[in-house]
Amino acid sequence: MINIINVSPLSVLNIMKCTLSTLKPGEIATISRHLAEGPVRQRLLDLGFMPQSSIEMVRYAPLGDPIEVRIGRNHVLLRKTEANTVIVKRNA
Repeated sequence: MINIINVSPLSVLNIMKCTLSTLKPGEIATISRHLAEGPVRQRLLDLGFMPQSSIEMVRYAPLGDPIEVRIGRNHVLLRKTEANTVIVKRNA
């Protein structure tokens, strides 16, 4: 018996997009966009958080905040509130 599930390509794409703070250690994703504004957005861009950049979640602090990510050859610590403004697409 074959079950056919009707899923649109857009819904699959949305499932794969999430915020940076929801990645698990070791997961690699691609930055889709930023929701941050003002100086926080500029700081993220200065640190290399450019759209289409590859990013890896390294680890969480013991209480879950901040988080450590690797972007390019740099390791960056971000507050969880800042990481929530970065939309990423999980690499399959």
